[in-house]
Formats: sequence, structure tokens, C-alpha cells
Amino acid sequence: MIVEPVTLLVANDLAALPVLQAASTALVRAVDDSSSDAREIELVIEELFTNILKYEYLPGLRESLRVRFEIKDQVFDLKMRFK
Repeated sequence: MIVEPVTLLVANDLAALPVLQAASTALVRAVDDSSSDAREIELVIEELFTNILKYEYLPGLRESLRVRFEIKDQVFDLKMRFK
């Protein structure tokens, strides 16, 4: 099954984390509903996103991040562009 990539523009705010995790899970499940990889990918996204917020932005600074998810040849590709 071919699934189009998903691109999201989110604020550098922890409140965006559930949105990113839900989008990644939906993409993984669209390819393979029985996959147990979705939870592992959610944890990777949590680690990356929280570390970006913690180390790349000054407190109170409002910016946005572009996040792109894609599954190609059964490989989950995640790109986060910030600053």
C-alpha cells in the first residue's frame, strides 16, 4: 500500500507532542494495522521533540517546527526542521 507522507507545522510547545504521536501512529497503522511499531515510534518522537524543546529554544520563545513522516519500503522516515 502506498501512503502519502504527512507534514505538520507545530509550535515549539509540549502540547504539540500528542498531535505528532497520533499522526505517526495513524500513518503506521495505515500501512500495517497489526504493527506493534507504533508505540516505539511514539517514544522516539517524544524523546526527540522534548530534547529539541529543552535544548534548542529559550524559555518563552515561540517558534514552529516542521515535522514530516513517511513510510517508504517499510522504513519509517522522520524529519524535524527547527530554527
